[in-house]
Amino acid sequence: MKFIDSHESMIAWWQELLGISDYGLIWLTFLKGLATGYLLCWFFVLT
Repeated sequence: MKFIDSHESMIAWWQELLGISDYGLIWLTFLKGLATGYLLCWFFVLT
């Protein structure tokens, strides 16, 4: 439970710092996942 509570507070802190809504945070994490997947594909599959 301690890990979950600290993770939730960290997410809330970043959300407040960036000034984005819950919906914006979802899009941000989606785009981060796309970028990470692209980079992993580029490094491990294309080389």
